[in-house]
Amino acid sequence: MCGGEEEEDEKSADELRGGTAELQLEMGRWRGLRREDRKCAECGSGEVEDVKHFLMRFEAWDRERKELMGKMKSLVAGCDEEEDERRLALVSDLACEKVSIERCVEKVWTARFG
Repeated sequence: MCGGEEEEDEKSADELRGGTAELQLEMGRWRGLRREDRKCAECGSGEVEDVKHFLMRFEAWDRERKELMGKMKSLVAGCDEEEDERRLALVSDLACEKVSIERCVEKVWTARFG
């Protein structure tokens, strides 16, 4: 488990890292849907709702993502220039090490899942 200060913060980071978040990628797997049919039901992008879409691309989280990336830049030089996959890996790793990153992830989690 991540070492966050609050249990709920740990839950969101753990579920995103462990692939158990109730994103369409996972929900569709449970229902037997093909990967390409597990699209985000929250936006009209047509993208599969996976962790990358959830944290890096979903437009509704632009404000939260800017805050997250600002904090990431202060910890990892050049991370804003990285591809989504690399930035996602950095966020995932740092969410378990830095409470400030974990809290940013938690804001997005709460906006999506309540």
